[in-house]
Amino acid sequence: GQARAVAKVYSVLAGDGRELGLTEETVRELKSLTPLPDAGESDAILKLDTRYNFGFSRPTKDMRFGSDYQAFGAPGAGGSMGMADPRTQIGFAYVTNKMGFRIFDDPREK
Repeated sequence: GQARAVAKVYSVLAGDGRELGLTEETVRELKSLTPLPDAGESDAILKLDTRYNFGFSRPTKDMRFGSDYQAFGAPGAGGSMGMADPRTQIGFAYVTNKMGFRIFDDPREK
């Protein structure tokens, strides 16, 4: 998607979610602390700590984004990133038309 469209969706998700028809329960779950997986946070493929909830990546010590544990988003192939930060009520998206070598934390995104 276009960066503005992706950021708009994350902005709504960072807020109350009503514009997308989300219930209070769903928004509460999106913002809740993700339980630690039974096998731990270590991703066998990526070789770093990861957490997921509702299909979104969550911040970890290895993949930091947002202002606290409530943030959620998705890194994209080659350096793109989209995320919601409910504490600050910010939606963010960076998309690129040139592939990079990072899964997340691309310098261009900063």
